[in-house]
Amino acid sequence: MAPDEWYMFCLCLEKRNMPKKKKNTSTSSPIPANVSSDDVQDVDESESKEEIVEEDQPKKESKSAMTKRHQKELKDLKKETDKLQHSVSKNDKQGKKDLAEKTKKMEEDLLAKHAQELKSLSQESEAPEIPQSAHESSTGPTRQQLRREKAAAKEADREREIFEAKLNTVNKGAVETDQIKKILQPQGLTIFDIKPDGDCLYNAIKDQQTRQGVTLPTDYHMQLRRQIADHMLAHQDDFMPFVDSEDGDLVSEDQFRAFCEKTATTHMWGGQLEMKAMSRILQKPIQVYGVDTALTMGEEYSGEPLRLSFHRHMYSLGAHYNSVILGTNDDDQE
Repeated sequence: MAPDEWYMFCLCLEKRNMPKKKKNTSTSSPIPANVSSDDVQDVDESESKEEIVEEDQPKKESKSAMTKRHQKELKDLKKETDKLQHSVSKNDKQGKKDLAEKTKKMEEDLLAKHAQELKSLSQESEAPEIPQSAHESSTGPTRQQLRREKAAAKEADREREIFEAKLNTVNKGAVETDQIKKILQPQGLTIFDIKPDGDCLYNAIKDQQTRQGVTLPTDYHMQLRRQIADHMLAHQDDFMPFVDSEDGDLVSEDQFRAFCEKTATTHMWGGQLEMKAMSRILQKPIQVYGVDTALTMGEEYSGEPLRLSFHRHMYSLGAHYNSVILGTNDDDQE
């Protein structure tokens, strides 16, 4: 290698091994002469601590956000309890009882938690807050935001009331059904569920007749409704005194005719008046079993009775009738 080439090689090698200078990316201003480096370091440390405190401080949840979260938690709990119910065998009485108690406890705990959170939030919002600056006071929630939060809170309260009412209805209905089953069990009878659609009384009677060997059309419940309405109109003195108007007074003849027409053409719920007419039309006794109800319509008729169960609390829509059949509580519904 020539001397010049050796010189250039050594120069390049020396530059490569030299430590590189770090670029100053800081945009801070130069330190004034009257400020020491220790003071600057103290300021930097205090600022970093403030940033950490701000990052660690949890963000306050608004009432609107809280109520939305509560709605979601209630829906998630409902899904979870539904899955648990499907996991228990129909014949596992103890398992059903344990699950009912567990489900009730979970629902009560969640509702209590929600109530406590709303109470705490309400107490915090009632405490007076003094803004630190004019800018801070001008950046509070707008009237529109407050209206939205109020509407969301009202909707959440309504859904919570519906959920609690449904929970109470389900619990009362289950207790009532168990009590009726205990009444039926010594007689070798059990309950067959009828769809709660306003026609439960008529469809329960249809189920009873079908089990006794009578062939009936699909729309029999509507035919039976018409027969009952015609019978009540033909025997007005036997039925009209027991029909009340909306204000609780006795109905007029026009109002009674309107009542009979509604009975024949709509899904209006039926009761003892309609059962009395049914018993006369079918010339069959009708036995009704309930927790505080035990009555027989048409005792003057002979033959196998038509058996029904009466439930006050089974559904939130109102009272309900089921069909009563031979069997035990452990039997699957046919």
